[in-house]
Amino acid sequence: MKPLLSIVFLFYLFFIVRSLDISPGSTLSASNRNQSWQSPNNTFSVGFIADGSAYFAAVTYNGIPVWKAGGDSGAADSSASFQFLSNGNLRLANSSGAVVWQSNTTGRGVSSAALDDSGNFVLRNSTGVVWSTFDNPTDTLLPNQNFTSSQKLESGLYSFRLLRSGNLTLRWNDSIEYWNSGVNSSTNINFTSPILRLQTIGLLSVIDPSSSAPVIMAYGSDYAEGTDILRFLKLDSDGNLRIYSSPKGSGPNPTERWAAVSDQCQVFGYCGDLGICSYNDTSPICICPSENFVPIDPNDSRKGCKRKVEIQNCPGSATMLELDHAKFLTYPPELVSQVFFVGISACRLNCLVSGSCIASTSLSDGTGLCYLKVPEFISGYQSPALPSISYLKVCGPIVPNPSASSLGNGKGNGWKLHAWIVAVVVIVTILCLVTLEGGLWWWCCRNSPKFGSLSAQYALLEYASGAPVQFSYKELQRATKGFKEKLGTGGFGAVYRGVLANKTIVAVKQLEGIEQGEKQFRMEVATISSTHHLNLVRLIGFCSEGRHRLLVYEFMKNGSLDNFLFTAEQQSEKFLNWEYRFKIALGTARGITYLHEECRDCIVHCDIKPENILLDENYNAKVSDFGLAKLINPKDHRYRTLTSVRGTRGYLAPEWIANLPITSKSDIYSYGMVLLEVVSGRRNFEVSPETNGKKFSIWAYDEFEKGNVKGVVDKRLVDHEMDMEQVIRAIQVSFWCIQEQPSQRPMMGKVVQMLEGITEIEKPPAPKAVVETSSVGGTSVNVSSTVSAFSNLAASAPAPSSSSSLQTQRISSFVSGKNLEKASSISSPHASGRNMERASSSLLRFLKLDSDGNLRIYSSPKGSGPNPTERWAAVSDQCQVFGYCGDLGICSYNDTSPICICPSENFVPIDLNDSRKGCKRKVEIQNCPGSATMLELDHAKFLTYPPELVSQVFFVGISACRLNCLVSGSCIASTSLSDGTGLCYLKVPEFISGYQSPALPSISYLKVCGPIVPNPSASSLGNGKGNGWKLHAWIVAVVVIVTILCLVTLEGGLWWWCCRNSPKFGSLSAQYALLEYASGAPVQFSYKELQRATKGFKEKLGARGFGVVYRCVLANKTIVVMKQLEGMEQGEGIMDILVFTFDDISKVC
Repeated sequence: MKPLLSIVFLFYLFFIVRSLDISPGSTLSASNRNQSWQSPNNTFSVGFIADGSAYFAAVTYNGIPVWKAGGDSGAADSSASFQFLSNGNLRLANSSGAVVWQSNTTGRGVSSAALDDSGNFVLRNSTGVVWSTFDNPTDTLLPNQNFTSSQKLESGLYSFRLLRSGNLTLRWNDSIEYWNSGVNSSTNINFTSPILRLQTIGLLSVIDPSSSAPVIMAYGSDYAEGTDILRFLKLDSDGNLRIYSSPKGSGPNPTERWAAVSDQCQVFGYCGDLGICSYNDTSPICICPSENFVPIDPNDSRKGCKRKVEIQNCPGSATMLELDHAKFLTYPPELVSQVFFVGISACRLNCLVSGSCIASTSLSDGTGLCYLKVPEFISGYQSPALPSISYLKVCGPIVPNPSASSLGNGKGNGWKLHAWIVAVVVIVTILCLVTLEGGLWWWCCRNSPKFGSLSAQYALLEYASGAPVQFSYKELQRATKGFKEKLGTGGFGAVYRGVLANKTIVAVKQLEGIEQGEKQFRMEVATISSTHHLNLVRLIGFCSEGRHRLLVYEFMKNGSLDNFLFTAEQQSEKFLNWEYRFKIALGTARGITYLHEECRDCIVHCDIKPENILLDENYNAKVSDFGLAKLINPKDHRYRTLTSVRGTRGYLAPEWIANLPITSKSDIYSYGMVLLEVVSGRRNFEVSPETNGKKFSIWAYDEFEKGNVKGVVDKRLVDHEMDMEQVIRAIQVSFWCIQEQPSQRPMMGKVVQMLEGITEIEKPPAPKAVVETSSVGGTSVNVSSTVSAFSNLAASAPAPSSSSSLQTQRISSFVSGKNLEKASSISSPHASGRNMERASSSLLRFLKLDSDGNLRIYSSPKGSGPNPTERWAAVSDQCQVFGYCGDLGICSYNDTSPICICPSENFVPIDLNDSRKGCKRKVEIQNCPGSATMLELDHAKFLTYPPELVSQVFFVGISACRLNCLVSGSCIASTSLSDGTGLCYLKVPEFISGYQSPALPSISYLKVCGPIVPNPSASSLGNGKGNGWKLHAWIVAVVVIVTILCLVTLEGGLWWWCCRNSPKFGSLSAQYALLEYASGAPVQFSYKELQRATKGFKEKLGARGFGVVYRCVLANKTIVVMKQLEGMEQGEGIMDILVFTFDDISKVC
């Protein structure tokens, strides 16, 4: 009977799968929008979508079209049909029968069509796929879809291609190339058949047979975050190439995660012919150059402009319209005449007198370049940050556009002062009220029973068996005698010998590095305190006071393994015989096995090396330094990846170098290298004449193959007794562990069995050499001797190597305060004045370092007065000058010049009369422990120039960058770039210089106290009426008064909140939370939760010491026993409960 049921079930499955195929003769109609062809899991569908009055046959996801039949030219009418004809042709036809688009697959034996779960719509015959949407893309690239150099994406006049060189390009009208990724200039790879592919986690890369690893082109800002998210690459109608993400079921509005052209106004033709692209507060806008022009389409400013009077209709009366801080985009291979080293006047005049020139751009960046434009297509860009001036030929008198600054009569802005007064008064009132209430709450709560019970709970945890003890900095300073006896230097800090008050000898690790040190501190306390094994170093305690971060470990008398393996032969006291070596190798393997396979969560160490294997007085191996470890959830599909390269040269697994997923198999590779060093007594990366110039691991395998085992073994062991069977096993195991492919390496548990002789060892394949360098995009990347990532909070994803050197353009020095008053001449072609054509003995030119930090060339005619004319500036964008707006000030632009503002209403100017002196917080960060939040500044960055100290986290998303700063005590601001690099900069509280502009591809966060009070939007300042300020002031006042009333009303509910965040309790709460969150530490339950779990304490299991034991079932269905303590002083009216889980008792070895 069972075989028959199996046959029926298989036939049923086959029928279901086949029913998903689309048979010839099937038709979809635009008039029936509910009709569609679905993928097997209903993720994608084929059907009609409407765009205005036009209808398109499309493959969609969440209502988002990812492929359209015929692309932009596939518009059909409301009665159109999408037909899969019996002759195998796929056809889109209007109601009249006119063919709009077809697949041209007639006569190719097509028998079925199907839409698979990857979004690929295919036509098949008996031998396979004949035609597919993946092979015929329109404007979108889906995950794992191969995009080759023979394909292109198109949207309107814009197209995107992958060149044979591996470069990505964007073009307008298939001619003007306005963006090129430039990858081949930095990788030096001779691509043969490059393929562009977007990974499901949001990584855009080029793969090629000639390259051993993919070349990363861009990172989405949310790469590797979340599940059930579709990410796709799309060429939009505005000419920009973007990566989007859309969670399943989220609707037709995806979120942008990366853009190829970060400054949209740099896209050629974005505002049409003769249109000028600029920015309002948040987005690009299109305007006409002056009132001499009118929009081609009043309903769509992007279609460009036209002259009211054409040039040819006004011979001899043409003039030049001046556009300051503007340029006309010029990209190859557009035809332009370039005149080098001429001033603005000559550039303008050359165009005016030329019959073929209609516009000119003169650069003020020191190059002296002048571009003359012919009347083909003029694409303009205007911004206060642009170091250029442009001219456009027009007929008759010039009628300029109304200046934004002249809109209104100026009286309407008088409300600003009044609103500021009202806002400041009410905000100060709120702050005073909160401060007063805070003091009262603390005074009332400090002796409350609840506060005392929490302290008791913390004490219970702190002194529980195995929990780390907190020491004060003075205690550890006393224990180490002022940190005198240095034992060595480990990850992020030095290690000192110390003696505790109870005479216990310990090793005290003093963490260094502002952000990394604290990060490692948090991770090590949480991870090490939850692991207990004979072969793992034990964490005794920790210290966290101010910036002091220290870890207290058990003392290892014999130090680290490297002191014994790599010593000179004459140091007999450091010699380890084979028995001890094998014992150490086996103990290390058991310790790593515990981390990988026996802990609640798999712990990847990431830095297995002899320096991190310590030896006690009996030469038992203890694995130490979990500072680079990362907890990994094996049920998560992303568990295989880490943020960036970690570890040490010589021990890095190949997947680190190749930017491939990372698993516990990476530790096994490192262990294999260590095991080979234990046998040989020499570094694995050594190359010597004895090894014929080969890497030692390669040479050792060759010698082992030849049967020369003693040639591989440490020379100091040859004259001593050895168990050769163990030696051979160890060598074979090491070769298995260092295989290039992670899948070929054994699990750590099997390694232990092979070393013990329980499992038979097969002949290992030859290991391959690994080159520990990498280059990604335009960034130079080197793997240092010891490299680390900042964040374990960042989303897990394959990341290129962390960099010890990042090559960028930068300002070479800070403002010195000196200025050069006069200079008779400047001959450098990189600093050409703008009035070079007017050389005259009566004209004085000089170079000056101004008080705003910029270096400029000025000219002043004799007798012209004290106001010279600027001719050149070293920093064309004034907001890029570090410190221009002072500490915590944000530089931005009004219509014509840079302005300085404070980040939000949480800040006030230091000097109300001089905005350039910076800002200060109304409430300092240290005055609001536990209640800090992050102020978001879109399109903003905090300037970072060397040698300023910053922590750089490479290739992390925006959320992780923000969170890293929020949880760090030493970070006060972060900037996350949205330009595809994924770079995150964390700033320390030294000097914060900000810059905000709609064109900046970045988002920044600034740590503030309490609720965020944003600055008023510039667009809302004034309504054009003289008394308009009154309405705004009333709104502000009403909002603040309501807030005060709410604060007073909620005062009772906030008592607990205030007490919980008081200085005394706050520190205990943070320590308790740290211990509670650590893997394996006890979890705190409320009394009601346990009352519910025991059904009112009904099922009594028995009575034991200090209380009664009950059976209970937690909310997650875990069955536990609960002891209700009696007669405990710590109780004081509160029940203290210890919960021991039946099915999850931590292993202690």
